[in-house]
Amino acid sequence: MTAPLSFVRQVRHALVHLYDPEALRDHALIRFLGLADRPNAQVALRETLIKEAEALRPAESVPIGCRAWRVYQVLQYRYIQQMGQEQTAHQLGVGVRHLRREQRLAIITLAESLYEKYGGSDKGTEKSTTSAGDNGLVARLEEELSWLKTPTEPEAAVISNVVPAAFNLLAPLAATRHVSLEAPSLPDLPPVAVHPSGLRQAIVSVGACAIRRVPGGQVSLAAEQRGEQVTIKIVATAPEGSALASGEEASDSLRAARALLGMYEGRLEVTERARTFAVSLILPLAGTVDVLLIDDNADIAQLFERYVSGSRYRLYAWRGAEQLFELIGQHPPQIILLDVMIPGVDGWEILGRLRQHPLTSTVPIIVCTILPERELALALGATAFLLKPVSREALLAALNQTWNERTQEPR
Repeated sequence: MTAPLSFVRQVRHALVHLYDPEALRDHALIRFLGLADRPNAQVALRETLIKEAEALRPAESVPIGCRAWRVYQVLQYRYIQQMGQEQTAHQLGVGVRHLRREQRLAIITLAESLYEKYGGSDKGTEKSTTSAGDNGLVARLEEELSWLKTPTEPEAAVISNVVPAAFNLLAPLAATRHVSLEAPSLPDLPPVAVHPSGLRQAIVSVGACAIRRVPGGQVSLAAEQRGEQVTIKIVATAPEGSALASGEEASDSLRAARALLGMYEGRLEVTERARTFAVSLILPLAGTVDVLLIDDNADIAQLFERYVSGSRYRLYAWRGAEQLFELIGQHPPQIILLDVMIPGVDGWEILGRLRQHPLTSTVPIIVCTILPERELALALGATAFLLKPVSREALLAALNQTWNERTQEPR
């Protein structure tokens, strides 16, 4: 029995928010799984999903490398244990891009198991088409905003770029409600695995909700990195002697933000205390790829650093062969960019040494030079070739192709 797409989305939403009681409250799966009469239905939903995921564990006689084990492991590591994507990918010995495909398969497998076990043929259609609140909103948003998620790696968002733009959009609403917006002072944070447009809209939705809860009050924002996540916390404080305004008017904004973040494995946490309303947007880090640039030209290093800014790539430069392998031993690169035109050094010799050294023998090397010697570079062991001058688009395309091919190699 094949579960409809809307039901698969409900299962995905519940797994992403498995430990968020607010997100599981009134979830469509509660009714579908027959849990509506339970005293604490959201806890019962969580326990049921954990139990059904455990039921997918293969018998010990099944070879550990088979697909059934991978489905079980992804559900356990990624959703039950709430490991980050990079940590899960490392645990399973795959790339983050490959893990995302495995996640989709694992969710579909669990959804179809639930749909068949709990009576999908009769009540499933009703349950899946009458989802309310967050779940219907998730489906609509994913349809309307499908352009934000393409088959390629989603664009990473830089917090320091997105937050000011979102606050500018909130300023007129804050003025009409006589709310003071406290301009955030943001630390240097790594990019997050959310499309900038999606993150900006989520911040705007949460900010609008916060403003409506504290007319005449104050709204502030702070951000910090915690492990493999970045947390953006928006705090709304009502004026002295006043209580929070009703949240009914703002509930749609909050649901929209939760649904948006759920598309990217992010989540919301909401707390209310007397005069204070706080929402934390918890976002997964974009997977970073360390790139070593070997080039004597400092201007090229600065240019390439600007090119990769806001992407998954983190570039560091070295200007020659001296102490090169000592540096590599301390900071192992995942991709190497090599210019073979380095004064006083035979760049082709460096390429050969990189290919023979145990630290770098399997590291992809992109030769980037003014010399039109693509065939020679590839014959000497280069993975790819770029002819200078190089545009941002060409550099990122070469890095993306090289990294994607590497992460899809059999392990």
